[in-house]
Amino acid sequence: MKKIYFIVLCCYICMTSSCSDDLPGEIGQNPTMVDIFDQFYHFMDERYVFWDLENTDWDQMHQYRSQFERLDINDQQDLFSAVELFREMTQDILDHHFTIDFTARGIQGIQINPSFERKQFDDVPSYFDSLEEVEAMIRGEQHVGHYTNDSHFITGLTDDQTVIFKTNLFNFGRNYRSGISAESDESLDWFFDQVENDNIKHVILDLRSCTGGNLIDLNFFLGKLLIADIHFGYTKMKLGRGRTHYSPLLPAIVRSRRVNTTAPKITVLTNGITASLAELMAYIIQSNQLGTLEGASTYGATSPIAAIEIFNSGTYSIGEFMRIRTASVQFLDKNSRSIEGVGVAPN
Repeated sequence: MKKIYFIVLCCYICMTSSCSDDLPGEIGQNPTMVDIFDQFYHFMDERYVFWDLENTDWDQMHQYRSQFERLDINDQQDLFSAVELFREMTQDILDHHFTIDFTARGIQGIQINPSFERKQFDDVPSYFDSLEEVEAMIRGEQHVGHYTNDSHFITGLTDDQTVIFKTNLFNFGRNYRSGISAESDESLDWFFDQVENDNIKHVILDLRSCTGGNLIDLNFFLGKLLIADIHFGYTKMKLGRGRTHYSPLLPAIVRSRRVNTTAPKITVLTNGITASLAELMAYIIQSNQLGTLEGASTYGATSPIAAIEIFNSGTYSIGEFMRIRTASVQFLDKNSRSIEGVGVAPN
């Protein structure tokens, strides 16, 4: 999964959560493999946000320490052995954002992504494969845009009453009117004009192979399709270093940005790689009867990531050896149940 920013807790967090100014200390300039293990183990023990739901027995994982004691951080083969030990320790981790990226010389570029490795994808098209399908559906005016090299979108009319929008990554609110791309701004303006038009009765959001994006777009983009604010679920965060020291449930709300007091019906196209913010949008639309989902169940990475300086959990680097990416808070659905690893099933 691509890096995803998903901050839904608004001002309450700023007032109630402690800033993490007591982050774990650096491991030093010449760490041993045991130093790496200890830092990783205690990071997960104190900062991982899913311990109340997790099936992995983290106490049992401490037995791996003896194997790290036998490894030499300066030996290439031992570096590969360490990678495999970390893979074994985390293979069943629930968090579907969880990844380890190794940055040390000799193993730089190796990634562990437990949820992706567990999944079996059957005929999941890439973004660019399904892009051709969308282009063939557009029979009228068409617009395209991209704010960064790894994000692209296309929008157009499939008929007089239907507008389609497809993207592989939501990064619009952050970049809109920033001067990065006037063409992309104009394309978004065209789409927003269409969805406010009384003649448009149907919006198709093609989120197949969309891996998420910045939560700003929940209001900036989806808000243009909603005639009212929607309370769509809850979040809870770690209030301290205890494994299950959680905050109360905090309401997750998407704000309407719509002018028109009526809204078109929405169809969301999904597949197994529809993830994070994209599947959250799919969940909101389906669970609030704003439209239907067609395709396959989404990926199941529904909980937010933010900077560890804000929360008591989240992404963290261990020296120059590796970087761990994990959720900062839990997302729970409207019934206060976690859908992490479950995703959203189509209609």
